[in-house]
Amino acid sequence: MAMLQHAKKLDRLRSEKAQKIWRQDFVDSLEGKTLCIVGMGNIGRAIARRARPFGMRVVGVKRTVRGDDPARGYADELHTTDRLRESVAEADYVVVALPGTPETCHLERFSY
Repeated sequence: MAMLQHAKKLDRLRSEKAQKIWRQDFVDSLEGKTLCIVGMGNIGRAIARRARPFGMRVVGVKRTVRGDDPARGYADELHTTDRLRESVAEADYVVVALPGTPETCHLERFSY
């Protein structure tokens, strides 16, 4: 919902509506945008599944990637955390769906 709110400028539209300001303006779409999901567990996969109908390209990042990884069916690309920096850099939107653990507390250490 936050991605749609951003793309459609809903905050600004609500504010202008309250002020009775009516003007036409360009709003964006999520179609063709890249979504990077850091953490492709159950929540990350559910988000990826919901991004698909909007025509988004999904790049998943997780600690380890196996050949039979279930996340493969949800992401256009799947990378390990050693590619975190590149994956985030190419994204229009980033979702961090990681558990709060000592390993994820300082996420930046995975980007080197």
